[in-house]
Amino acid sequence: MNAVPAGAATVAVHGGRRYARFAPHGAPGLLTDVGWAQGVAVGRRLYARYGLPDDDGPEVRSTDISRTVLTARAVLTGLYEGKPVPNGLRIHVDTSPTMILDTTCTPLAETLIAGRAIHRESDVANGSARAAVAQSFGASYDPQICGLIAVHDDCIARRFAGLPPHAFVDVSLCDYASREAAREVRAALRHGDSLSAHLSAGPLCELLANRLSVFAASSPPNEAKGPVKLVLLSGHDTSLMMLLNALDPKGALVSDGVWPPHTSCIALELLDNGNIRVCYQWEPLLTMHLDGFVEKLRAIAGQPRIAVGVSSGAADGAVFRW
Repeated sequence: MNAVPAGAATVAVHGGRRYARFAPHGAPGLLTDVGWAQGVAVGRRLYARYGLPDDDGPEVRSTDISRTVLTARAVLTGLYEGKPVPNGLRIHVDTSPTMILDTTCTPLAETLIAGRAIHRESDVANGSARAAVAQSFGASYDPQICGLIAVHDDCIARRFAGLPPHAFVDVSLCDYASREAAREVRAALRHGDSLSAHLSAGPLCELLANRLSVFAASSPPNEAKGPVKLVLLSGHDTSLMMLLNALDPKGALVSDGVWPPHTSCIALELLDNGNIRVCYQWEPLLTMHLDGFVEKLRAIAGQPRIAVGVSSGAADGAVFRW
């Protein structure tokens, strides 16, 4: 984006190492005008579903990437569209690995590498998809550059930018690559069971458990309720995938073969009766009592401790690459 659109909510950004508000049009990895509009639409959906948060405004956190910071601001713009914005509303930029899939964490990287390798060796559909990509690219094929996720990312970017498909990729191959890339990532995350869930989503689960406990203590079940309290976390598609894997390790609730679309979301709703309702793309996935859900989150966060985000000490510690 060259400039934040007119009418954007006035928001301060606190912290961050790599955050750049603007960049030349078309720069890779940054929010587009369409992406901004998608974020605003999510904010409008939040208002329609929950109303305005209390006078303090929402707690807003983002990973340390320009497009996620701008997405958070776009969501706030839609949430407060035509309404007063609380003074001092801030986006806190989180430089820790809490909301990212930390592929530099050696134990996690080793688990992901092993899980992906097993999936590629044993899954017929995955092998067929990779073979189809190789055949389409012909002599230009490089598995390090033209993998399933690379084809998926390129196709999605071109569709939203209104650009023609890549010379070697038709629409059917786009959809094929997207489905099998999603299945591959879920298979890699699933390998290692509870340890993988802990290494990938443990810090995020701990954050969620803490916030839910605070909200529950300040608003006991069945008491008269005022405006909602809202926490908004702006992360990545893989952030959703690691949390979905932790909450739904068998893939019983959300299909493995669907990559999270742009501005997709998971909502944890603390209900008046003391239950938690988990929604993905606003569709309910599960409902359970707060105590049991917080216990589930803390179990994921509190596996035997392995330093998340820290290498094992080996000079050639594993790093997982998509």
